[in-house]
Amino acid sequence: MFTRKLSTKHALFFALATVAAAPLVAACGSKDNPPPQNPNAMAGGQCPPNAAPGYPGCPPGGAQTGMPPATGYPPATGPATAPPPPTGPATAPPPPTGPATAPPPVAGDATDLAIKAAATQWAPGMQPEGARANVQVLEGKDNSVSMTLQGGKCYAIVAVGATGGVMGLEVQAMLPLITTPAASDVSAMGVAVAGKGANAICPLTPLPVPYTVRVIARKGSGTVGVQLYSKIK
Repeated sequence: MFTRKLSTKHALFFALATVAAAPLVAACGSKDNPPPQNPNAMAGGQCPPNAAPGYPGCPPGGAQTGMPPATGYPPATGPATAPPPPTGPATAPPPPTGPATAPPPVAGDATDLAIKAAATQWAPGMQPEGARANVQVLEGKDNSVSMTLQGGKCYAIVAVGATGGVMGLEVQAMLPLITTPAASDVSAMGVAVAGKGANAICPLTPLPVPYTVRVIARKGSGTVGVQLYSKIK
């Protein structure tokens, strides 16, 4: 084999030619094996990580190519509604009851007959005025009813225990603002007459005056019928 010894001049030229051809070889190899690219570095590195779709410089679908578009979180709901307050009992307790109410008067009953008999004896010449009132009383306690008397007449007030339960009975006729009765009567039986006979109640004023008629049960409890009688003075 023929071997030729290169001169120093020729060896230097060969080395320079080899160095110049190296970039061309590297460029040819880059066409077949391109280096991997970072999708986040696209558009001059303007696409930040986790960017939403449509961000300037990002590919469609967000920061990573081929990924589905990012979706937002579900809207936050408002504060939980507080449960309604517990309701009270369906039925309200009944209001406290007051004194028992007397039954309405019945014309022509036994009480009416007893009142007429007492008026014949203790209020002679007088006639009933107005309607009868029934008053409910308990033993040892009193109840009252208002009756209007006027001048020019004289009056008697007849009270009878309607049910027979009231055996000790007292009746008083009271003027307004005066503590002393204008007339009164106490009976051990169930009949009392305020203003009986010569002690009839004859108001001095010509104007009508409302009297308070107190009915007191000294013994027993029950309903008392009260009737006003009058005559011209």
